[in-house]
Amino acid sequence: FAKSPVTLVECEDLCDLQGACRSFAYSVVQRSCHLKETAVTIEDAARVPEYLDYKTYIQVPLCSSHVCAEGTFLRPDADSIEGNDDETCCLPRHSYSERTLVANEGYEIFAKSPVTLVECEDLCDLQGACRSFAYSVVQRSCHLKETAVTIEDAARVPEYLDYKTYIQVPLCSSHVCAEGTFLRPDADSIEGNDDETCCLPRHSYVERTLVA
Repeated sequence: FAKSPVTLVECEDLCDLQGACRSFAYSVVQRSCHLKETAVTIEDAARVPEYLDYKTYIQVPLCSSHVCAEGTFLRPDADSIEGNDDETCCLPRHSYSERTLVANEGYEIFAKSPVTLVECEDLCDLQGACRSFAYSVVQRSCHLKETAVTIEDAARVPEYLDYKTYIQVPLCSSHVCAEGTFLRPDADSIEGNDDETCCLPRHSYVERTLVA
């Protein structure tokens, strides 16, 4: 698609309106806009010689078009965040361990029904304060809790319906490493809460004159 005369801002709007548009060429002198379906990168070879004063404009992708790696999921505000990488667009997905309904469930952050078990896990991941949840398959009901439950905590007696407690397995990113070690760079994707799993040794360095 091409249109003239238009301003640069109008050309940007035209590209946004065309679902297939990924870049465009624009001339300030000609006030001419040429929409393209090619996803251009900054590394792509330039045209030699250039044509008039035309420049190519690269559409910065939104996170909503990004496919997250295994173990992560797309952040809920992906439609409004620019990016095309896991670090910008994705959040870590925790694992959850099922146990009998705990006696002391703690403060309830949020509840929702009907939802699946996987959807309940995602809701807990999205809530920064969530450390566990209670879920009923029959009721399809999800209750997020701020309590960091352990497998040793006392069970509720008697149990309530078919509810089970699901314990969030912590990620290394929440661990504080001991002196002389530092948090491993992939801490957001590694489950654990101890130095051996989450930390790397910190070396010492000795200064000298520049080596030949």
